[in-house]
Amino acid sequence: MTVQTKGGGTPRTRVIAAAETLFLERGVHATSLQMIADRIGVTKAAVYFQFRSKNEIVRAVIAPAIARITEMVTIAEAEESAVRRFDMALDGLVGVVIEQGEVAAMLRLDAEVSEMVEDDSDFRSLMARLDGLLVGPEPSQDAKVALALAGGGLMAVGSDPTWKRLHADELRRTLRETVHRVLGPYRPLD
Repeated sequence: MTVQTKGGGTPRTRVIAAAETLFLERGVHATSLQMIADRIGVTKAAVYFQFRSKNEIVRAVIAPAIARITEMVTIAEAEESAVRRFDMALDGLVGVVIEQGEVAAMLRLDAEVSEMVEDDSDFRSLMARLDGLLVGPEPSQDAKVALALAGGGLMAVGSDPTWKRLHADELRRTLRETVHRVLGPYRPLD
């Protein structure tokens, strides 16, 4: 079955792009499959032909951000020095926010997305690996609070389109310095 869509791209990528836009505008819960279909000028059945459920579409929308986080964590974990692992994880997290901030923010700020990924053991494991790089394997309560504050702040910046007006290098430097001030006390000493 070939689906005719307005604009370019494959039917699958058009569904993902339309869904991402609607999820960011309205939230996942308030976005229906019919809205996605209407956005790209196809029937709801055509959307179902590409994806079996809205959850499958959500997973496709957030997949690039999760892949980028996975890549960043894997690279950081390969470093021999704990200090270097911390720095790589912090830089990588800031990079994800700059590159895919709105989608990355959906992972934590959209209740439906957050619930879906929290039920995913692979995602929970990935987040535990990232947390371990930033505050260690057995963080104190203070470290957990600092991590939540830093992560929440990054997600807020990532989801706010006004930050896109800043030059990416300037934003990267500012975010890195700010997050480092929050998490720096938990940076390894080696």
